[in-house]
Amino acid sequence: MSIQQLLQEVLDLQPFWTHIKTPEMDRRGVIVRRELRSEIEKHLGELTDALGPFGADMMVEGRDGTGPKTEIPWTRICSESRSPRATAGWYIVYLFNALGDACYLTLGHGSTEWTGVDFHPRPPEVLGELMNWARQRLSADFVLRQDLVAAISLDARRSDLGPAYEAGTALAVRYPSGGIPVDQVLVDDLVYMLSLLSAVYRYAETEDSIPGSTPPEVLDILQETATAAGRSYQRPRGQGRRQSVAERKAIEMHAVRLATEYLTEREFEVEYVGDTESFDLKATRGDEVVHVEVKGTTSLGQEVVLTANEVAFHKTVYPANALIVLAEIALDQTSEEPIASGGKLIVHRPWRLLEEALMPVSFRYQVPKGWVADAD
Repeated sequence: MSIQQLLQEVLDLQPFWTHIKTPEMDRRGVIVRRELRSEIEKHLGELTDALGPFGADMMVEGRDGTGPKTEIPWTRICSESRSPRATAGWYIVYLFNALGDACYLTLGHGSTEWTGVDFHPRPPEVLGELMNWARQRLSADFVLRQDLVAAISLDARRSDLGPAYEAGTALAVRYPSGGIPVDQVLVDDLVYMLSLLSAVYRYAETEDSIPGSTPPEVLDILQETATAAGRSYQRPRGQGRRQSVAERKAIEMHAVRLATEYLTEREFEVEYVGDTESFDLKATRGDEVVHVEVKGTTSLGQEVVLTANEVAFHKTVYPANALIVLAEIALDQTSEEPIASGGKLIVHRPWRLLEEALMPVSFRYQVPKGWVADAD
């Protein structure tokens, strides 16, 4: 069967959806998991080319539910290393309206983020920012087709998968039931959408200021912690490289400099104490003393790294404290020494640490005394 016929057959089966095993659901599963994948893979050469440098590990997979059948089945195409599962990373995916009204070929993203340790759900507002980020980057790179839509309607009736897929869609082509084009048009659309996916992968590898992505300094800490604990660490693909000691220092001191300027403009006398204290700046204005924690990052500033001493200290001195984050710092690596510039200040004063916002990276464990065995 052709891709066109298979897409239409899934739409015809959608009104018969049920969680349990039925002949209709069995047939739907065979299509999205095997037959559609097989037909798509007949065009592997041109699809791989469309992904460019990210096509070496291109994969095609489909799902309709393990055990209970899902209301919204799908078949997706992506770089396996950049989207190891459908809950994370960017991919191209066929999504089927629950009522069987339409099929969508979408550029989408999973609703969770892999940090190299585990998956964290992306808040809806962050997912929305991420979709806007992709649309903005692509509109700068491409003359986007007029038939692309930024919102899809899956009409999910009894599951939350539909809204999640809708929120994770950046751009899509809609194929109405009874009006699905012939295979050559469908393959051309796949090639076009994969070229958009390739561009998104490229941007994700070169930018730090991506909504919801783990900041590079957090990834560095996760990697260092895993190494210290004797565990291997797989840094998420498409989230940049490690920052050097010189780059971290340039970012840190630029943030301290701008935070100092911010406080000075507000008539504080500012002293840098970061080398000897569990905070960075001591700001004094008359009888008022503020203990300021300063963090610099090339990311959007949605996460920062805190030491155990910093956490303990700022819990103690609240409300005589502040957090100043300089986000979206530009890092120039073309000179002999890295140069940090720009950025946006995020200020919390006073700064009350929220327990629910703290995520432990690792723990120190004091090993109790026990018997000693000779090593062989």
